[in-house]
Amino acid sequence: MTDVIPLFAYCVVAEASRWQGTIGKRAMKLQVSTPQGGRPGIGRVLARNLVKFVPWQFAHMALFHEFAVNWEGGPLADALVIVAAILIPAWLAPVALRKDHRGFHDLLAGTQVVGR
Repeated sequence: MTDVIPLFAYCVVAEASRWQGTIGKRAMKLQVSTPQGGRPGIGRVLARNLVKFVPWQFAHMALFHEFAVNWEGGPLADALVIVAAILIPAWLAPVALRKDHRGFHDLLAGTQVVGR
């Protein structure tokens, strides 16, 4: 979890900034906005990133349990891996299936990534 928190914080700060995006988004000339084209508030950016990092957090928890707590794995690590394996495609499916390519995290937060 300690490796996810700094990245989560960076994404929130960068997307809530006047640039509305991380260094990668800025390099690709993209930004996070509302569907109406406005600047998202801190609440939307927080929600966007909380939802976006859920599958990643489950995968990290599984790896931590597998390697730091119980070297032989076990049902908890297996369950966490299965949850992460289900969530990742579920989170990505809207990107592939929707015309606006909004991910699950964007749909829930009321945001989208657009060109600048």
